[in-house]
Amino acid sequence: MLINVLAIIYAASTLYSSKKESILAAETRSLTIARAVDQSITSNVDKIDIALQILEREAEAQLVQGELQPKALLTSLRQQQLMLPESAGCRIFDATGHIVAAVGIVATALPQLDISQRSYFQDLKSGAVNGLYITKPIRSLISDETAVLFARRINDPAGQFAGLVLVPVKVDYFRQMMQHFDLTPSDATTVRYSDLSLIVRYPPYLINGKPIDASPNYSPELKKIALSGVTEAVYHSISPSDQVKRIKTFHRLGNAPFVIIGEVGEKEYLRPWYRQVWQTVGFLGLFMLLSFFLAGLVIHYWRKQLNAISSLSDSRDQLDSAQAVGHLGSYVFNLVNGEGLGTASLYAIVGLSPDTNLTLAIWEAIIYHEDLHEVQCRLDRAIDAREPYFSIEYRIVRKTDGRLCWILDLTKIEYTTDGGILRMSGVIQDIGDRKLAEERLRLTQEVFLHTNEGIFVTDGQGQFLEINPAYTQMSGYSLQDVQCRTPHSNLCPQTFLQQILPELQQTGRWEGELQSCRKDGSLYTQFSRISSVFDNQGNISRFIGIASDVTELREIQSRVEYLAYFDKLTDLPNRIRFIDSLQQAMDNLQLENESIGVCYLDLDGFKLVNDEWGHSTSDTILQQVGTRLQSTFGKNGVVARIGGDDFVILLMHLQGENALLSAINQLHNLFIKPFLVNQVSAKLTISVGATLYPRDGGESPEVMIRNANQAMCIAKLAGKNRSHLFDVVNQRRLRDNQNLFARVQMAYEQNEFQLYYQPKVNMLNGQVIGVEALIRWIHPQQGLITPEAFLPLVENTEFSITLGEWVMRQAMRQMKIWASAGLVLPVSINVSGYHLQRSDFVSRLAQILDEYPGVKPDWLELEILETSAMEDLDQIALLLQACMALGVNFALDDFGTGYSSLTYLRRLPTKTLKIDRSFVIEILTNSLDQALVAGIVALGHSLAREVIAEGVESLEHGIPLLRMGCHLAQGYGISRAMRADEVQDWVAQWRMPEIWQNCINEENPLAIEVNQNQRAFG
Repeated sequence: MLINVLAIIYAASTLYSSKKESILAAETRSLTIARAVDQSITSNVDKIDIALQILEREAEAQLVQGELQPKALLTSLRQQQLMLPESAGCRIFDATGHIVAAVGIVATALPQLDISQRSYFQDLKSGAVNGLYITKPIRSLISDETAVLFARRINDPAGQFAGLVLVPVKVDYFRQMMQHFDLTPSDATTVRYSDLSLIVRYPPYLINGKPIDASPNYSPELKKIALSGVTEAVYHSISPSDQVKRIKTFHRLGNAPFVIIGEVGEKEYLRPWYRQVWQTVGFLGLFMLLSFFLAGLVIHYWRKQLNAISSLSDSRDQLDSAQAVGHLGSYVFNLVNGEGLGTASLYAIVGLSPDTNLTLAIWEAIIYHEDLHEVQCRLDRAIDAREPYFSIEYRIVRKTDGRLCWILDLTKIEYTTDGGILRMSGVIQDIGDRKLAEERLRLTQEVFLHTNEGIFVTDGQGQFLEINPAYTQMSGYSLQDVQCRTPHSNLCPQTFLQQILPELQQTGRWEGELQSCRKDGSLYTQFSRISSVFDNQGNISRFIGIASDVTELREIQSRVEYLAYFDKLTDLPNRIRFIDSLQQAMDNLQLENESIGVCYLDLDGFKLVNDEWGHSTSDTILQQVGTRLQSTFGKNGVVARIGGDDFVILLMHLQGENALLSAINQLHNLFIKPFLVNQVSAKLTISVGATLYPRDGGESPEVMIRNANQAMCIAKLAGKNRSHLFDVVNQRRLRDNQNLFARVQMAYEQNEFQLYYQPKVNMLNGQVIGVEALIRWIHPQQGLITPEAFLPLVENTEFSITLGEWVMRQAMRQMKIWASAGLVLPVSINVSGYHLQRSDFVSRLAQILDEYPGVKPDWLELEILETSAMEDLDQIALLLQACMALGVNFALDDFGTGYSSLTYLRRLPTKTLKIDRSFVIEILTNSLDQALVAGIVALGHSLAREVIAEGVESLEHGIPLLRMGCHLAQGYGISRAMRADEVQDWVAQWRMPEIWQNCINEENPLAIEVNQNQRAFG
């Protein structure tokens, strides 16, 4: 029974390991499917986004010139439509949701089309979404077709919403794309939106052979994984739609709100395992039948042994000697008086002292308590049947050491004439060693016969001595076929023993894979573990090997690797394999004068070929394109297809840019000859983008591919059948500006900004009339940074509004602090045109003023640029009036650098004109600047405006200004901008400069009294 249990445990363990391997293979396949779909969708999303950005910039450029031009936009839409074979058209809508220009839509539907109530239109209009906006599948307003919409917002020059550009991609396109993947009947792939709403599943769920709608159905496991935020995960679940258990891979796209589910049917992958289960159950049944048969043989043997012992009972001395040798002992019990007698060897077996009076009670005490009842029952059956002999195996407890010992008891019963029992005699044998040997032999035999792995035994020269049925099933050879033959003769390569014998002799073991030949001549991959058996002299006497057929496993692994790294249509490497090759080329680049290049090429107008001649013809053309590229560049480079009609080429060992241009010229020449498919002749051109490493940078393969793709898009925009090299300087400048802008935002969050204040004075009386707040960046490493280094980056951005309101609050807070110290000092701050033209500017300003009730509104002066004020004069004039109604004053900054129109000045309710420092700084030496400043001062006075001069770099600059009648000034000659805690001390120490006082006295002696009054006031 124990051997049967061990055999069952071993079979269960083997089946468990086999099932794990099958499930692992299915998980690997589902992961491969999901990643393959990711590559196709990611490439298409990037291409659509580039087209949308191009259309967005063109529309915004037209808005700068006036209004949208439908005819010009229609031309651009058609060009982009050719680049997007997967789209259902391109459309541009205005701010009211009505169409401006469109391709891929029935003309009669244009006037009625209104998307203003669509959620995506509302989101883009409100500014809730920046950048690329991708919707869930939406049913068309014109037809019943469903599509995923890709859209971008269009802004007018003021940053207001002016419309959107939109590209719909039909859901059927995703389904058609999935049909090109190599899916088995148990495979499937699903694309869902980020909220798990269904976009498409291929193939669809089937119930009774008919497709069903699985849109609202997804498993709890999928929902849990999606909420966890992981990018990729493998899980097992039962699909709610058809109740089929599948192994699935959850994969989240990086550039779109899509989730891909790669699915593999678990039942299909476990079909071979189920067959293995039934085979194992059959083997176990045969094993148990054989064990019962062997038990019968043993009992028969015991009966014969009892007869032999009984015939020798009269020769006591000879028996003792024989019993000692054979671990036997004999006994006799007289049932009349209950006394017994045993031989010396019997006492030794049971652990009794030789002088012990043997009785039935003592014998019963020796029998192991679990076996005692069985022994008594067997004795009763023999007596009832008047059997003269019987035998039984049972365990005893040795009296000397308490050890359990198996014995075989062969008993003879002598009966009286009236049917009573006269005496019992018998022989016991210590069978402990035999029991252990039998158990080991049976276990070894069953393992040898019923294991699923092939086992073979050879002699020291490698000639077969024994093989098990599994080895016969694997190789086709029976024991008669292989006896007296070596494993390498027909079964294995000729060099088999020469390769492994040294290792077997040295280490005693070897394992590995080798190609073997079956009896029918077919080859298979065999994984073997071989161990050496040594004799007493240390020489190899046997080899014992365990072998498995891993051909199917290796074929599956090869197929999975192929799908993961190669394009199924063209047999070219895919994006993953190309990135690996490019990374190796970058790592191995050693020569200083050598470069590697990446060419990204796109087939111009390939969608027309697809639409006119169908997918089959276009697929054949793609294969021919791959063949041409591979034949020309495959020998010294790598050619890959990374999606649709996009190919990339890795060029190695280039000697600079000229070599790259030569290769690009070869590329164009390859497409001079038309492509012929089934009497169809297709003339194609290509747009090529290229980049060089290390000249153009590119710290990773992905960056190099992206750079080449950007260059290709520029070439296509230039008119197609063109090529373009990546411009690294412009790219670096753009990246540096982006990094600096991000650092400026971080500086705001980390409170690294601080306001400095520059005094403004009245040169006629020396009075400090106020200060101008100037922002400074206190960088932790670089120290103080002036606004010229970072403010241009934030102009016309939402962050400029955040920063502008921060400046307002800081200025109001500081005026409150100074007022509480007895210093009333008005503060002027600069406001950008982008901030000023916000619809909520007045309400936000009123809110900030209300936050500081102790500060009078007329202490705050807002400085606006002349150029920004002229952009929309009527709107700006109304806004200034609304702000002045709150009590706030306005100054026109940098006056003289813009239009300087009298009409504009008359209509703008500003209190002060600030003369730009560029006119003032050269006033001492440049007569033209003197005339300009004098004119501005006279103009300001004529319009009843205060005039203040910026750029008073020295006290001498104040003399000509005083003579012109400009009494208000600020600049380094008076004071540089200072921290807020330094202002109060500076005001207290400020005195009217003597050089100004002398000028006033020369011009007007009465001014001495003014100066005295000023000193008394100070």
